[in-house]
Amino acid sequence: MNFAIGVDIGGSSAKIGAVDASGSVVKRHRLLTPDTNDPVEAVQAYVKGIRQLLDGMTVERGEILGIGVGMPGQIQPDRQSATWSNVPVLDDFPLVPYLSQQFDMAVCLDNDATVAAIAEAYFGSGKEGGRLLVITVGTGIGVGFVVDGRAQRLTRGCMGDAGHIIVDPKGTWQCPLGCWGCLETVATSLALEREALVRGEEQANSTLNQQKLASGEITAHRVIEAAHAGDALACDLIRNMGVWLGLAATSWCHIYGPDLILVGGGVSAAGELLLEPMRSTMKKTGMVSYVDAVAVELASLGNDAGMIGAASLVFYNL
Repeated sequence: MNFAIGVDIGGSSAKIGAVDASGSVVKRHRLLTPDTNDPVEAVQAYVKGIRQLLDGMTVERGEILGIGVGMPGQIQPDRQSATWSNVPVLDDFPLVPYLSQQFDMAVCLDNDATVAAIAEAYFGSGKEGGRLLVITVGTGIGVGFVVDGRAQRLTRGCMGDAGHIIVDPKGTWQCPLGCWGCLETVATSLALEREALVRGEEQANSTLNQQKLASGEITAHRVIEAAHAGDALACDLIRNMGVWLGLAATSWCHIYGPDLILVGGGVSAAGELLLEPMRSTMKKTGMVSYVDAVAVELASLGNDAGMIGAASLVFYNL
């Protein structure tokens, strides 16, 4: 059986998986995003993670067809590196030739949101074809678009920076890439944690404030857990995120005309608590002909989508 290695590089962690041609992850490894300003040191951490994965597999070398990498940010025209990412130490680093030399095999690079959309289109909830928009909501926001099985790369090697669409022009927050009031300032896991801290302090008896007092922090995961348990403040925070995502999705519908929107990434664990206000906001703010028939559902591959889509680059490019 043939396999490809899929590497999903994120702002806080990287997920590495061995994926077979049916889209199944047969072995996986996770590592924290390296805390260094040295790009070679950072890439060596990923190299070590890939080697650990390979060392734990009982397969012949020839069965590993190559390595696919999903990278946040814009993809350079030669598809050898990325830039303006949320892993800035890797900006403009020649990742493809470096990994190819390290492992003596083919390496493919694409935007992380694009590969997540590819995974859902080939192996997940988007297999029916049509116009599929996939939104990944984590430490950043990525948008991938697939039309009849073909990934769209409209500008700068991807869908541009759709996650930086301006939704709150009077907002007080600036994202790390310099935008004021963009979606990433109000609808990421980091934004959720920030709002939970601020509003938790305002409501001293809230579950979230009690969690902060007990552990010294509030994580997005804890906010989502509290919302599922019925905590009013946590539910309101998730609802607000759904409204912001719905505003952005309305504009994306007007531009791209999707039939189906899938929401993935870590924050999608909020499920219907996030999707329902997103749907209602789209219907309230959008043109009926663009938004009324658009289905908004959870992505089915979860946090594996990036690995599976990255590995798919190898299968389909080769």
